Amino acid sequence: RWTATLGVRHGRVSYDSDDRFIVPGNGDDSGSLDFSYTNPVASLQWRARDDLRVYVSAGRGFEAPTLNELAYRPDGSAGLNTELQPQTSEQWELGAKWRGAGGRVSVDAALFYITTDDEIGVASSSGGRSTFRNVGRTLRHGAELGLQWQISERWRTLVAASWLDATYRDALLAPAGNRIAGTLKQWGFAELVW
Repeated sequence: RWTATLGVRHGRVSYDSDDRFIVPGNGDDSGSLDFSYTNPVASLQWRARDDLRVYVSAGRGFEAPTLNELAYRPDGSAGLNTELQPQTSEQWELGAKWRGAGGRVSVDAALFYITTDDEIGVASSSGGRSTFRNVGRTLRHGAELGLQWQISERWRTLVAASWLDATYRDALLAPAGNRIAGTLKQWGFAELVW
């Protein structure tokens, strides 16, 4: 009735840029950076009934800056943006999965809570060049719900919805408590397939 899962991922991300187009007015953008991480994950699942599973999981995440995010320094000087750090997160999820009607109906529901340190955000964007910086801590929490139903051999339906509250916790890029740009508060999807 109980299942526990433990895991760990360790990795290293390395960047090495060798600029061979150095002319007056265009500085040397060469440089190198190395990031390493160790991320644990754990989950516990309880089989409440044959058709119902309840679970809790926790994990740590790591997201290295992309090469595009590292390409330009915010002050306009040459070289990789060596001040940009990876963003790290801690994630918690509590959920349930129900499978009924001989596997023809399923419901998945989850609550999640994610804190991020050193979130990466846009510092400036001008003339086709964007620069990035760490914008402090953020918080994302919300809920997800999904329903699938195999109505008949030829018909099936899927309905999904989510609610997300995503805000800045530090007043570095925007006032603390402001919503993170580009995040949707509510989202829904439905389809009927023949």
